[in-house]
Amino acid sequence: MSANFNRNQANGITAAAGYTQFRDTLQTPQFSNRIIGRTYKDSVVMKITTGNFLDGLKKCGSSVGFKTEQKIKVFDYQENQTLDSQSPETCWRWVHINKAKYFNIKLDRVTAMQICDFDEMARGFCDNAGKSLKQRLDPEILIEMATCSAKENRGNNAGPEGNFDFGSYSSPFTITPQNFVSKLVEAQIMMTDQCEGSYWEDGKMCVILPNIAKTVILDRDSGLSGIGPNCCDNNLNGIAGNIAGWDMIFSNNVPRVLLADGSYAYYIIFAHKDATAFVQQMEDCEVKDSEKSFGQYYRGLWVYGNGTLIPEGIAVGLFKFDTTPV
Repeated sequence: MSANFNRNQANGITAAAGYTQFRDTLQTPQFSNRIIGRTYKDSVVMKITTGNFLDGLKKCGSSVGFKTEQKIKVFDYQENQTLDSQSPETCWRWVHINKAKYFNIKLDRVTAMQICDFDEMARGFCDNAGKSLKQRLDPEILIEMATCSAKENRGNNAGPEGNFDFGSYSSPFTITPQNFVSKLVEAQIMMTDQCEGSYWEDGKMCVILPNIAKTVILDRDSGLSGIGPNCCDNNLNGIAGNIAGWDMIFSNNVPRVLLADGSYAYYIIFAHKDATAFVQQMEDCEVKDSEKSFGQYYRGLWVYGNGTLIPEGIAVGLFKFDTTPV
C-alpha cells in the first residue's frame, strides 16, 4: 500500500462533490505542547582554550595583561674579559573583553497565549541561543588563533630549519593518507623546538574536519586504519583520539578559504590549550515588556574576549585534502 502526499494540498478530509468541505470549517489550529528539539554541532572552543588565568576578568574589568618571563642569554667567558650585558625586557600578553553578541525575540501576547506550554518554550530560548553562539565562536576564535601563531609555525617554510611546508594562501599544502602522519610529527617537532620541557607534553590538540579526517585516517595507506578506540569525547566511530602526540578534536567549524580553482583549503590548528585563553564575562537573558505593543521581548546578551598568550604554542597549516583512493 502506498500513499501520495501533496504538500500544497489543504489539511483535512475531502468531501464528495456537492457537500461542504470539512477542511473549510476548520478555523482554529491547535499547538502541541511537545517541542521538537534541534541538534547542535559540538563546540570546540572550551576544549582548545583555557580560562585558568582569567578568574578576575570574569567578574569585572575590560582587559588583563600577563608579563612573560624573559629568556636569559648565556655568554662564553674568558678570564679577565669585559662582560657583555643583557637589558631587561618587558613583554605583555593581553586578553581583552571586546566582543559581544545578542538575540532578541518579540512575541505578541495573543500569539503566546495560543502556544500550549509556552513557558517551557520560552525557557529554551536562552539555552538554544547559547548553543548557536558557540557555533559562531568556533570559526571566529580558530581563525584568530591561526593569525596569531608564531611566524615560525606557519607558512611554506615553517619549522626550526624552515623546511616544513604548512601551506599558505598562494600555495596550500595537500594532505593525503600517505603524508598525514608525517605532518602531525612535523607539528610536534615545531612545538618541541619552540616550547621545550615536560609542560608541553600533555594538552596539545589538533582541530580538524571530521569527514576529511575520517577518510584520510581510515585509508589503508595511512597506517592508522587499525588503531583502536582510545578516543576523545567527540570521537568518530573508533578513530584514535591521540595520534603522534596530538589529541584529535573533530569540528565542522574549521575555517576555510575558497581558492582560485574553486576548491577549498582549511586552517588546521595545532595548539596547546594553555597557549590561548577565552573568557565569557557576561551571559544575561531577560524578558522585557514592549512599550508599543501587547507583547514581550525575550533577549540575551553575551560579552566575551579571547587572546593568544603564547604564540609559540600555536601552529597552523593551510591544507587541501586529497582523499581520492589510490
